[in-house]
Amino acid sequence: MKRTTVFILAALIALPLFAAEPKKFKIAVMDVEDLSGTLDPNLLKSATEYLRSKLVATGLYVVIDKTRQQEKLKGIIKDSKKESYQECFDKNCQIPLGQALAADNILRSSITFFGGMYSIATELVDLAKEATVAGLVADFDGSPKGMRDAINKIIDDMLAQSKAPATVIKTAEPETLAVQFETATPGATLSVDGKEACRKIPCFVDVTKGTHSFELKAAGHQTRKESVAITESRLIKWDLVANAPVVKPAPIVVQPKPQPVIVQPKPQPKIEPQPVAKAEPAVAQGSSGQAPVEVKQEVPKPTEPEPEVNRPYLWWGVGTLGVAAAVFGVAWYFSAEVGANKDKRDDLMRDYYSYPIAQRPEVYQKALDYEDKAKFNDTMRIVMFSVSGAAAVAGTVLAIWQSDWSQSEPAPDAPKVSFYFDGSSVYAGASFSY
Repeated sequence: MKRTTVFILAALIALPLFAAEPKKFKIAVMDVEDLSGTLDPNLLKSATEYLRSKLVATGLYVVIDKTRQQEKLKGIIKDSKKESYQECFDKNCQIPLGQALAADNILRSSITFFGGMYSIATELVDLAKEATVAGLVADFDGSPKGMRDAINKIIDDMLAQSKAPATVIKTAEPETLAVQFETATPGATLSVDGKEACRKIPCFVDVTKGTHSFELKAAGHQTRKESVAITESRLIKWDLVANAPVVKPAPIVVQPKPQPVIVQPKPQPKIEPQPVAKAEPAVAQGSSGQAPVEVKQEVPKPTEPEPEVNRPYLWWGVGTLGVAAAVFGVAWYFSAEVGANKDKRDDLMRDYYSYPIAQRPEVYQKALDYEDKAKFNDTMRIVMFSVSGAAAVAGTVLAIWQSDWSQSEPAPDAPKVSFYFDGSSVYAGASFSY
């Protein structure tokens, strides 16, 4: 019974001690920025590390590790597609970095030169409010020792303010965490706990530690809503699924029944009989003493169909004419180059003759180079025009050549038909000439 009473008394005594212990806020120390532009960058890096180590020694804050801070910074800069992670000096970069590190505050420092004296100013930014809540300034002469003394003074002033009654009594606000949200769905909007948080994504959302409802929606996509437990600052990346397209049924088209095809016989041309020449009556030689009469009639020459013109090398001729046109264009190009090089040569020689002493030998040599180019282009121009003309003639001959020119022969004469009457009978005969 006595042992139990002792334990209860010890717990009651220790409870106020634990309750009175203030919360240590997480702080991220940013690089010291030189606004004067006169200090060595290595000195600024040393000043940042010295400020970080002195802040750790005070025990007032939980200082975030430098390596983790640089890795987060590189990730943020890579996502925002900036050129270098060493350019993170403004609040637009440092506040998202502190939120990504799950810090409560960030310590920003800058050095200015005014009135012949350097000043280092530090400000404490509350990330939940995104506002400066404290600031300290110390002057120094620009030397490394002076900068070290100025940082010591700032740390001492910070310790003095933390021991004041106004700063000891501080109620810790609910821990706020930064959630970075990304999506590849165009036009998506984000709502957190039923309230619209982002109209454009990617974005950063500040939420308290705990479970929150996230809803992502976009036109033409299925809405996604989930409850997510947020225990630290993190990245959430969701992509929405597009709605299935509405397929309209195809209209039913009634095809008419095909009508039977009736094939009409092709009419045959009528063949009219050729008129037969009538033989005139003749008097037999025996009865009247006259000679037999011979009757002749010309048969019309049969008409033959005109032979089909065959040009076997037509497309070879067309292709050759196309090549002639292309070569002709190249010849025109060389002609233009001749004029351009001669103009450049004349411009250089005009200045050279006007001021020969002031001109360097390179100018005269350059003019000679332009003259050589003009001669070369002139030779190529003549060659190209010649080739173009020859190709044009060859293409024309090939295009109009006919295969039956060497085989054409004169048509034979029309046949002749004759009739003969001897007084008692009529005789018919035909003669052909070749």
